[in-house]
Amino acid sequence: MSDWIFVKTTHRESDPKSKEYLSFSEYIERMRNLHGLISDPLCPFEKKENVRSFRVEDKGKAMMFALNNSEFIIKPE
Repeated sequence: MSDWIFVKTTHRESDPKSKEYLSFSEYIERMRNLHGLISDPLCPFEKKENVRSFRVEDKGKAMMFALNNSEFIIKPE
């Protein structure tokens, strides 16, 4: 079985006027390319509110993401 993580929705900038803003599809693509995480809304865990579920594709990239963004990460149970 693969690994999953939950990322709080606040991780993605929500203000379109911000220079950090990404469309949802850009955000999902960036999460995969830079952080080794694939969006997986049908993960096999009960999803909490205000999180997005991601399946780990690249453990090294995902580990670095988790270490650098720990305030946005929730482990599925």
